[in-house]
Amino acid sequence: MKLSDLAQALNQSQNAALVVGAGISYDMGIPLGYQIPMLYGEKHPHLLKKYGLDIAWQQVANAASADRWKHEYHFVVALLTALIGSIELQQTFVDWLSEMKNMMGSPSDTHAAFIIAWFNRVFRHLVTTNWDFLLEYQVDAIYHPPEISEGIYPDVFDPVTHIFTDGRSTIIDPERLYFLNSIDEENYFWESRWDIVTQRSDLKNIQNWTRSLWKIHGSPFFLACPKCGGFSRWHHTEKRTVGDPCPQHPDETLQPEIIFWGQGIDTADALVWKRLRGRLQRSDMIVACGFSGSGSDAYLREVVENHQNAWLVNPDTGDWDTDRVRHISAGASEFATMLIDEFLT
Repeated sequence: MKLSDLAQALNQSQNAALVVGAGISYDMGIPLGYQIPMLYGEKHPHLLKKYGLDIAWQQVANAASADRWKHEYHFVVALLTALIGSIELQQTFVDWLSEMKNMMGSPSDTHAAFIIAWFNRVFRHLVTTNWDFLLEYQVDAIYHPPEISEGIYPDVFDPVTHIFTDGRSTIIDPERLYFLNSIDEENYFWESRWDIVTQRSDLKNIQNWTRSLWKIHGSPFFLACPKCGGFSRWHHTEKRTVGDPCPQHPDETLQPEIIFWGQGIDTADALVWKRLRGRLQRSDMIVACGFSGSGSDAYLREVVENHQNAWLVNPDTGDWDTDRVRHISAGASEFATMLIDEFLT
């Protein structure tokens, strides 16, 4: 299969879903899978020793390539156990990730293409397993263009123009970005359509006119309260750290709203998974890109594989059953270029 075949299928689709994983951010310097905990251990040897994790980390470093994954698994399990019980480890982990280049977002044609294709309804549903904010950064750039920093506020009725690095431009209709929300019987205001869904408290915000970004692994930068369901989404309105009391419920402490390695939304929050699975199953096609579907993500891969019109855009097939998915050997940037060429410019 070729990207031109996928373009033809997308042209015929009315309700496509896009599922993206760590592979779409790899070119931006975001590590894959177990690389993250291993790098964290390398940068914090004193913490590994303090929590008795240094020997497990060293076993991975010394392991032969064929056995490395076994030792990585044992190290990650030990690290997760320690993280759950230590505010110090949690906050250090969050701080370390926030310093990683591009983790908090940066301009990216690849991610912008996916977001604009989503806003322009090439894809009706967008699902990501990534902790980084490269997708959210592109959304923010669309809603808050550079003119705002200069005191110029565009009218919400005006189309939004996005310019890619090669100079080509694409236009987003304002109705794709805003909807009218009622204040009372006579007054209305324009509200942004997009929202993030990570946990069940977010489900109440889903309406027919909203666009939900399903961030099903959460992010270490989201802080959650067990009672009210959450504190922040990407941009923090005020400085809070792990272990701080919730502003609304002082008897509860804020914890990272995150699904770690070895976990999945299917067990972490079955209600969110039920709603998302239903949307995927009702889609007329699903495209997975940069998503290995291995390990604890197998439950999501199986839903895609069981769909009658499933496509995989990856350099390799990994754990995917290619008898049930149409595989295109291509990277995320090549896929994004096809979207720009065929749908956005």
